[in-house]
Amino acid sequence: MTQLESPPTVVLFGATSYLGQYVLDDLLTRGYQVVAVTRNPTVSEILLHPWKDRITVIAPDQLATAGEAAAVVNLAYIKAEKPHRLIRQNALLMQRVHDAAVRLGAARLVHVSTQAIFGYEFDEPPRPVRAVPRAGDSYVESKVHAELLLEELQSRASHRLDIVRLGNIVGEGAPGWTANLAQRLLDGRPVGVAGRAGYSNAAFAPNIASYLGHLVDAPLSSGGEIGRYHHFADLSSLRWPALIARFAEVIGVAPVLAAPAAAPTRATLRPALAGTLRMLYGGPIGRITRRSLARVEVDDAMDAAIFRTKTALGGGLEVDPFEAPQDRDLLAILSSEHEFRSHVVPDWTQPIGDDEALDRMARWLVTAGFAMPRAIP
Repeated sequence: MTQLESPPTVVLFGATSYLGQYVLDDLLTRGYQVVAVTRNPTVSEILLHPWKDRITVIAPDQLATAGEAAAVVNLAYIKAEKPHRLIRQNALLMQRVHDAAVRLGAARLVHVSTQAIFGYEFDEPPRPVRAVPRAGDSYVESKVHAELLLEELQSRASHRLDIVRLGNIVGEGAPGWTANLAQRLLDGRPVGVAGRAGYSNAAFAPNIASYLGHLVDAPLSSGGEIGRYHHFADLSSLRWPALIARFAEVIGVAPVLAAPAAAPTRATLRPALAGTLRMLYGGPIGRITRRSLARVEVDDAMDAAIFRTKTALGGGLEVDPFEAPQDRDLLAILSSEHEFRSHVVPDWTQPIGDDEALDRMARWLVTAGFAMPRAIP
């Protein structure tokens, strides 16, 4: 690139996410102009204030002003939506991401997905293959749906589509697998299951950003041996007990482990009916119902009716906290018997080693107030 040429542009969806800050830093370090696409530019400019003089923040309907783009990177997904509306909103978002790549002439679209497309409990070590529709959880369904939809759309376009499935994201301030685990340790809530030292299948945020930037940099002809599906979990072989023990040592508490789950006992009709409906909702019938509702306009009256039904069936139940979906799914992940191994292009070099990654997270736990300041080895 000569001095008269402008640096190439990368369009980034999801810049305001936790991972987005690292991706922004990496792309800017590589010399790209970054255009962050967000539904609410005014609010996002506040969240992206540290980068305000180095990036452009626009709404989706302003994409035409971005000019040409070398690549589009998508970190965005629908985070908060009613299950019967999720498929529709997910489809709209993926269409928007695809259209950005087409209209701006991007040669590459990098879509960031998750290991959760294989479910929270792996039946076998995940392989880098096409996603298969999976019922039972709206988050998992939406992630699979996003991949399949982008692949269908790309089949009629000319850009290259790379799908990068991430392991459990850890890092300084990572909400799910660093801050949340630290808070559970402080609260004395289970951070594992006794006798099950699961693979962490973790991915360190700065290294994720480095890999995504490397893909944007790479020639389209490279990575043929990897194919479309990339798996990224640079800390995958580290077992959860080792990671959690490090957190617990810094915080100054002992980890609490849950006993292996026992089969629940249900004695009344209402809990049995509620359980049956939950099972149906999580199966093929539920998936068909949600996809059907996604094709119609669902008004507030239907939302209220669905809420009343769920409330009536669930009222008066005494729920074991280990039966709560969020706890059940978390403990399943913390007990993973199978490793989500990285499947990445061979010419990428990991910038931050495993020990340094652990040290950084330990230091963050102190500065964030989870422990009294002290020397961290």
